[in-house]
Amino acid sequence: MNFNLYNSVRSIKRYVFLRYEFWRDYFSTGEWELREIGKFVKSDRMSIDVGGNIGVYTYHLHRLSSEVVTFEPNPQYVEVINDLGLRRGRIEAVALSDQSGNVTLRVPKLASGLEDRGMASIEPSVVSDEALSRAIVVPMRRLDEYGFKNVGFIKIDVEGHEEGVLAGALETIRSNKPALLIEIEERHNPGGIKRIETLLATLGYQGFFYEMGKKTSLAGFDIGRLQSAPPDIKAKKDRRSGGYINNFLFVANA
Repeated sequence: MNFNLYNSVRSIKRYVFLRYEFWRDYFSTGEWELREIGKFVKSDRMSIDVGGNIGVYTYHLHRLSSEVVTFEPNPQYVEVINDLGLRRGRIEAVALSDQSGNVTLRVPKLASGLEDRGMASIEPSVVSDEALSRAIVVPMRRLDEYGFKNVGFIKIDVEGHEEGVLAGALETIRSNKPALLIEIEERHNPGGIKRIETLLATLGYQGFFYEMGKKTSLAGFDIGRLQSAPPDIKAKKDRRSGGYINNFLFVANA
């Protein structure tokens, strides 16, 4: 088979498969927040997806927003997101932080020898064993350098580096007051939930989380009960069954 034809067929298969998976996540098995973001995303404002992974949130934010900009430093995931063919979307193949330059993205390896790409991080404390990871040098920038206007929603999922991303995005947040969806885990960033809640409160934000579909104030979050044991996501087909909560929604006060 012609190489270009092979790549085209592969892209089409990936396009169809991913859209099926993304809608299945949306309707039944994905995170509660995925189903709820439509309440916070504005159709006349842009969205930003920091840590695009394979593009689940990118795809749904693209449906709901005027445009979506995705930041994803892993070249393999950039290729996957490109195959989605989003007309009002753009990908920035950089890591976001509080400074500019180059940084090492570490992709951990499983005992089987396969890579756990979803756990890749630029945070040294998250993937600390160099012998059990693959290193990729990627460009790094601050979100504020882009000067985005009319931002209505920002999702951040960066495996422990969320405070660095926020530090480099403060002007964007102050000037646009977007809703924020941030993954924060005590195992990757000890004390991060409280620090981020405090930081965003100074900017006029309130924090919430979803437990079994119920929106609850972050003041009632019990780390010992709700982040005691991280699940094996690959083995857990239904991520709405509760037990481990790591996504937090922050909304600016009216």
